[in-house]
Amino acid sequence: MRDTVPAGRVGRAELPGSCIRSLIDRMHTAQQGALAPRGPSSAPSAFSSREIDVPRLLAGGWDMVEVASRLYYSGRTIKSVITSMMNRLGLHKRSHAVAYALRRKLL
Repeated sequence: MRDTVPAGRVGRAELPGSCIRSLIDRMHTAQQGALAPRGPSSAPSAFSSREIDVPRLLAGGWDMVEVASRLYYSGRTIKSVITSMMNRLGLHKRSHAVAYALRRKLL
């Protein structure tokens, strides 16, 4: 085991299976924690129709300008809807908002 660090410097390190399994488990736990929404409510009724339409269109590949045009809102309104959802749910990126809506079967 003490040879692992020097061997790793030259790309030849091999870790024991127990270490690899532990690393994979920790990565999985960290990934689930990062993707899990945090917020006061996750019930579908907690979202307005606009809050459902915006991530639905984003998931469909539309950009912000196209979403605003299709919903007859300004780009600023669309950004405000997304920011409000992300803050309320503890999400950090628009893609997280879309993923959250997909997981909750809102789309």
